[in-house]
Amino acid sequence: MRVGVGVAPRIRGRARRDRLFRQDVLQRYGWICAVPGCGCRVNLEVDHIVPRSRAPERRWDPDNVVPLCRGHHRLKTDGIIKISGKAPDGTLIVERPRESRDRALV
Repeated sequence: MRVGVGVAPRIRGRARRDRLFRQDVLQRYGWICAVPGCGCRVNLEVDHIVPRSRAPERRWDPDNVVPLCRGHHRLKTDGIIKISGKAPDGTLIVERPRESRDRALV
């Protein structure tokens, strides 16, 4: 028996599952950034509302992921904007945290 036999199919299966999950999220939002008023349809990235590090059990929860354009994803990652609520039923809240507003003034 060779080392690694059986590993590749599991990796392929995981990659396929990730791809299908991403496509489902993008399709639910009409292939557009979830930030109201953005309208961007290119460079979309699927992001977790509650980070996987804080809620690993919600990794595959469709109510916990949203498509963001690269710009909004970067703003969220850098803490400039905060996204909360439940996707995709319209209760998504995008706001600028107080600390990021204070940082911008310095």
